[in-house]
Amino acid sequence: SVSYAGEIIEVTLLAGLLWAGTEGGVMVWDANSGEARKFTAENGLAANRVSSVAVGVDGALWFGTSGGVSRFDGTAWQTFTTADGLIDNDINDLLSLPNGRLLAVSSRGISSFNGRRWQNGAGLLSLPPEGELRALAAAGGNQFWAAGSGGLGLFNGRSRQLITLANGLPDNDVQRIVSTPDRAVRL
Repeated sequence: SVSYAGEIIEVTLLAGLLWAGTEGGVMVWDANSGEARKFTAENGLAANRVSSVAVGVDGALWFGTSGGVSRFDGTAWQTFTTADGLIDNDINDLLSLPNGRLLAVSSRGISSFNGRRWQNGAGLLSLPPEGELRALAAAGGNQFWAAGSGGLGLFNGRSRQLITLANGLPDNDVQRIVSTPDRAVRL
């Protein structure tokens, strides 16, 4: 039996399993059987503090941690760090795009994984230099929102639209962003 009483940071539901990123690793609960399992750095996770959970287009789970990005295919773990090209190991958020790219943001910027290698900045046009990136959200297709202390940006791969206090944002400091199925965003 596994139990967890710490902070749950992010959750996702995949094939009847509830995956939770926590301060102490990854917890997974089977909704049908009630069984639970915990994964930590001892199992192959990059670090025990998990800030983000994303599902790749191939069904693999991705975890943003304080020690890099980990991918779990249901059997084996694979971890990526700055040694593999990530801009930073302390990941704030992840987003899987329909084209198969995985985006990872940290206080140092954004990295993009194309299935073979990581690119930093990756032509994605980060927020103003004074802006720490904190969160990502889907905007339809391969477009995405990036939020942080420098405001909010909408990116389509070729250009960006910045939204700041100067053009209508109530505050430049955006902690979290969520997109809804109808493509509305909530800050």
